[in-house]
Amino acid sequence: MDDVLSVMLAVASSTLQQGDQLFLMVVSNASGGKSEFCDGLTVSKNCYQLEHLTGFFSGIQDKEGNDYSLITRVNKTCMVTSEGDVMMNNPQFNQIMSQQRRIFDGKASATYKTLLEDRFYAGLRLTWIIAGTPAIMEKDQASLGDRFLKIIMDSPTSKERLKIQNRISQIALDSVRVKADGAATKGDSIQEAQARTGGYVDWLRDNSDKLSDIVVDEKYLTACEDLARLTALLRARPPKKEDSEITVEEPNRLTHQFVRLMCCLSLVLNRDQVDDEVMRRTRKVALDTGRGIVQDVVKLLYNCKDESNVRFLAHAIDRSDEATRRLLRFLAKIKVVQIAEETTTGANPVFPPRKPVWELTPAMRSLCDICQLSEGLKDETR
Repeated sequence: MDDVLSVMLAVASSTLQQGDQLFLMVVSNASGGKSEFCDGLTVSKNCYQLEHLTGFFSGIQDKEGNDYSLITRVNKTCMVTSEGDVMMNNPQFNQIMSQQRRIFDGKASATYKTLLEDRFYAGLRLTWIIAGTPAIMEKDQASLGDRFLKIIMDSPTSKERLKIQNRISQIALDSVRVKADGAATKGDSIQEAQARTGGYVDWLRDNSDKLSDIVVDEKYLTACEDLARLTALLRARPPKKEDSEITVEEPNRLTHQFVRLMCCLSLVLNRDQVDDEVMRRTRKVALDTGRGIVQDVVKLLYNCKDESNVRFLAHAIDRSDEATRRLLRFLAKIKVVQIAEETTTGANPVFPPRKPVWELTPAMRSLCDICQLSEGLKDETR
């Protein structure tokens, strides 16, 4: 939860900076605390609570020329959506996502059949945080040039869960003893924490000039470049049609986003230079952004010491043999995996050759080592 809140604050603080913006998906189990974090951010005057969205453009202006489009109201703010699952079930979701991809670039336009002229918007600066359950990751936008980074709130340990439940039961006991009067309850610890969170967002925005004083060692910039290359490969997906051209996104946008996030995290954590703790949180976002079926296969092959044939991999990732073969063929084409040297069970030709064994390519294994993929695995195990 500490990691998640710090990243959300970093995104909110980055809104007015030049360059590629930060869009973030916060993923946690139901009742995991994400809504409380979102409510804390929206206390800030610099955050905009965005829920039942139908579109960014309206095409309506009054006689004074005031534009009624949502984009004019959210410009220069951090949009916060605490119920991402509801938004993604919206029939207009794909249209909304196509609009946000253009808005991400800082400019947008809209054409209306009832108007003689188009609407053009330039110099847009806004960030977006969408929170939801793991179901929102089923809407995989990788093939559409996904602009969203992701951070996953890992499940608490058994001891942590008991502590959380104990705290919640005390809050529930206190709340039933107070009659609601329509105003925030004075002394409520959650209300106070949310107020402090919103206040901290305002302070971060007002003091964003401090980013120019943060010292960044060259090794951390190189680490962001490596993480961007790894994430781009991890969130690649096979084309829906067999004869479609196979492409993988270039890591340039991800590099920009990871460097920006790293610097903003330093400000949030009150550091005057980027350090290993800041880099650890940045690495978590990178690996969470790459979560999915490809990362599952890469992790299996990265740690597997036994044979990794199709049957083994299909069982481990809960896919059919044919679907696994298709995925492996795709990963081989983008140079993530390869077939290990085939050997026979002996010199006797009666015995058939062994089934093909898959492994990571040397370049991919080296990239996983550099990005400390094993550290991410340790975190998940913990």
